[in-house]
Amino acid sequence: MKTLNMLLKLLARFAGAAVIAIASPAAASAQSSCDGLGGAVDADQVCQVHSTSPTYTIDMSIPLDYPDQQGIFPGRNSLQRLQLDGLSEVVSALVGEPLVAAPPNQSHAKCRITLASDEGLGRVHIDVSNWSGILYLSKPEDCQGGTEFFRHKRTGWDSFPLDMQEIRKGGFSSFEDARRVLVEEEGTREECWEQSMTVPMRYNRLVLLRPWLWHTAGPGFGDRLENGRLVYLMFFVRPQG
Repeated sequence: MKTLNMLLKLLARFAGAAVIAIASPAAASAQSSCDGLGGAVDADQVCQVHSTSPTYTIDMSIPLDYPDQQGIFPGRNSLQRLQLDGLSEVVSALVGEPLVAAPPNQSHAKCRITLASDEGLGRVHIDVSNWSGILYLSKPEDCQGGTEFFRHKRTGWDSFPLDMQEIRKGGFSSFEDARRVLVEEEGTREECWEQSMTVPMRYNRLVLLRPWLWHTAGPGFGDRLENGRLVYLMFFVRPQG
């Protein structure tokens, strides 16, 4: 619990530094979005937010500069990465193994905003890492859904097998063959999966998961930056050597 509190305190310092992407906003648009969050835009075009209620306090610094994108999954990643000093060390202590940030071509240290209208090409998937993390950042009154986990109906697998013998038992010739069929071909077919659990979205809740578990983000919600599904993404690998 002490280590978890350390992590939450570390993340709380930066939780507001979530970067959210929208396509080339004008200054007036940025101010409007920031107003909707109850904040003010500073000289660096960063929205500074401080919000309190009887049950929570939010301190956030949110850059308002985005690229538009259409990817495998619904929503848009932030253009910038928010690097948190000490994050890998704290997560390593939590999970009991040494970890470092995944290579830059992944989405580690980026934020993701997903609205109800956003659509993607993929659904059930696995990640290329040793541990994945999701920090929920949507305001408490906006939170919906969460992170969903699945079981593959035909094989009964709750996760992607890490053993070649198990791969063959499932009727596949190789790891790549299994990945192609289960993720690329069947990942979006709801009839192939049964949902096993959901980790509900709560503001400032951190979810650490083994990335070979079949999972997907819950549905997007909201219609703008102020009330959409906002998360901070983390991917960790074991250090080389």
